[in-house]
Amino acid sequence: MKPSTCLFVALHYLGLASAASIAKPDDIVQNLETRYCFNLGEVYGDEEGEALVVARKACESDFHGTWKRTEYRKRCYNLSRHKHVTFLVHLSDKSPDHVKNLTSEECYRRLSDQISECPQGSHVWHGVWRYKQARSYSEEMPRMG
Repeated sequence: MKPSTCLFVALHYLGLASAASIAKPDDIVQNLETRYCFNLGEVYGDEEGEALVVARKACESDFHGTWKRTEYRKRCYNLSRHKHVTFLVHLSDKSPDHVKNLTSEECYRRLSDQISECPQGSHVWHGVWRYKQARSYSEEMPRMG
């Protein structure tokens, strides 16, 4: 018996594979996540709470709502001590839908996970959505928005 046949039989026996899960491959793509944490740049440290507050603000004011395929939105927020954070959200051209809705709760869950798990910034693909957060420091504060 081929190794692939053995694997399929074992997965089927354990109930880990079903026709339903194979029938709609788009559903599988929607739930895949790839995360890359940056290893350079400013860390949040004691400003993590402040970053979470501005992530909530970004999700409730700028990122929630209806998105068209390939649309991206980017916002920069000042934090204390000459630091700022930039958030980017993007709906991939691989989306099976021309238009998708992003709730503020889903947006905040993704951005807050990134802040907590990747304190120097990150780039995450979650299904057809891309989330990016980057930290930086400058003597001059950037403009808001």
